[in-house]
Amino acid sequence: MNLPIHVISLPGSNERQAFIAGQLEGQGLPFSWLDGVNGRALDAAEKALLYSEEKAVRQGGRALSPGEVGCALSHLKAYRTFLD
Repeated sequence: MNLPIHVISLPGSNERQAFIAGQLEGQGLPFSWLDGVNGRALDAAEKALLYSEEKAVRQGGRALSPGEVGCALSHLKAYRTFLD
């Protein structure tokens, strides 16, 4: 059984994308890109809709960094893509 390969990457990460594409293509593995969420680029209103610092502290003991917020949102986007 061949499962689809989805690679999360921030738009504009050209060097990273070229490296990963070369690795996967070199193995003959088909894949698709999934645009990641840049947590550092979220404005305060967007971030407030998608992330609760209070909940993060309560459940995880600390607030998430902007990069961690973006990573979590990127993976949530991937999960939704898989379910579709």
